Amino acid sequence: MSETTSRIMTLPTLALRGVSVFPGTMLHFDVERPISIAALNAAIGTDRMIFLVAQRSMAVDLPRSRDLYEIGAICRVGQILRTPAGGTVKCIVDGLYRGRLLRLTAQTPCMWANVQVLADHEVDNASVETAALIRSVNEVFGEYASASGAVGPEALLKAADRQDAGFVSDFVTQNVYLRPEDKQSLLEELDPIKRLTMLNELLRREMEIMDIQHDLRSAASEQMARHQREYYLREQMRLIQEELGEDSPMEEMEEYRQKIQDLHLEEDVEKKLLKELSRLGKQAFGSAESSVLRTYLDICLELPWNTRTEDVTDIARAKKILDEDHYGLDNNLHRVCARLGNRGKRVGYYRVDVAVEKGNAAVYLWLGGINNIMRNGLRAGDKAGYALQRKWHGKPEGDQSPQNKAEILRSAADNKTHNKNSKYEPYGGNAHIEKLNEKTGHENTFPL
Repeated sequence: MSETTSRIMTLPTLALRGVSVFPGTMLHFDVERPISIAALNAAIGTDRMIFLVAQRSMAVDLPRSRDLYEIGAICRVGQILRTPAGGTVKCIVDGLYRGRLLRLTAQTPCMWANVQVLADHEVDNASVETAALIRSVNEVFGEYASASGAVGPEALLKAADRQDAGFVSDFVTQNVYLRPEDKQSLLEELDPIKRLTMLNELLRREMEIMDIQHDLRSAASEQMARHQREYYLREQMRLIQEELGEDSPMEEMEEYRQKIQDLHLEEDVEKKLLKELSRLGKQAFGSAESSVLRTYLDICLELPWNTRTEDVTDIARAKKILDEDHYGLDNNLHRVCARLGNRGKRVGYYRVDVAVEKGNAAVYLWLGGINNIMRNGLRAGDKAGYALQRKWHGKPEGDQSPQNKAEILRSAADNKTHNKNSKYEPYGGNAHIEKLNEKTGHENTFPL
C-alpha cells in the first residue's frame, strides 16, 4: 500500500484534548462540549465514521483549523452512552486509518473536514531487524506493565502475538502513558521501523522516570512510617507519664519558656536560649543530646541575670577578713584594700580592675606593678568579694573555710621577690602615697 491514497473523505470532526487515537486500537472517552456531541450525533446519523484529531492547546474551547494538528485518525463509533443529566456522553471508537486534515468545510453545529486517508510504508516484517525491534519493544512493554500496573495481561499477550511492526508500535503506544506531544509524533510517523525505534527510546525514558518516582515514593513512605511510629511511641510515652504523674514534654518546654521570659534578658541572649529550647523540643526522649541541652538551659537559668549586690566598703572589716587567709602579704593586701577604698577610680599610674566571670563564680584582680601577686588569685578574689558582702553564684554566702597554712606561707614567700623588669612600682605605704600625690597632682587617700 502506498504512503497516501487518492481517497478523500468528508467526515464529522471531533477535536480531542490530550488524547490521541491510533489505528487498530480501541479508545473510550467522555465528551462534554456541544460541538463535540454534535459531531458524534452526525456520525451516528450517517455511517458512524468520524475523524478524531488532537488539539495543539487543551485550553482552547472552540477550536479552529489552526488549533488542530494535521494528522489524526479515522475511526468508527462503536457505542455511545448518554448520562441522565444530558451533559456528558460516553463513547467507544475503533481506530481504522491515519488521516490528514486538508480543510474544514463547516464549523457549526459541528466541524466537518475533508480528510485524506494515509497508509504506512511497506516494511519486511520477517527481517531480523524488524523482529529485534519488536522483541525489544515487547520486553520494555512488559517491564512497564509490571512497574505501572496499568496494563492488563491480555494487552501483553495481544502485543506479543503479533509480528506486524505497524500494529505493534500503534498498539503499545495506545496502551502506555506518554506525553501528548510524543504520541502525536508517533502518530505522524508513517514508517513502522522508525516508529518502533522512537517508541523503544520513549519507553526506556519513561521507565527511568518511573524508577525515580518509585524511589521517591519509597523514601516518602519510609519517612511517613518513621514519623507515624515516633508519634505512636510519643503518645504511649505521654500516657505512661500521665499514669505515673510525671510532667509531659510539652509542659517541660512551657516551663523552660516561662522561666526564660521571666528573666527579661537582652534580645540576643533570649533569642539564643529560645533557639536551644526549640532544639530540645525536637530531640527524642532520653537521647544524649537532650540531656546536654537540659543541662545547658539549667545552668543558664541559674545564673544571676540582672541581679546586683550592694557593696559594703568597710575597709577595716575587709582587712580583717583578708588577713585570715593571706596574712603576711602586706604589700598585696594593701593594694587590695586600696582598690576597695577607691573602687571605680584610677590610682596614679596603677591600673586596678575587677572583672567578674559569672560562669566560674570568680573574681580576677589585675594589679599593675605586681607580677607575681597571689598565686591563689581566685581564692583571694573570692575573699575580696566576701569582704564587700557580695553574693556569688555557686558560692554559699559566708563560706570561710580554713586554708592550708603551708600554702599561705609558700605564697607569701613567693611574693617577697618582686619582678625587676616591671615598669610599675610596688605599693610602699604612706611614702608611696606621697609619691603618687607628686605624680598625679591631687591627693590620694587610702583609708587603711
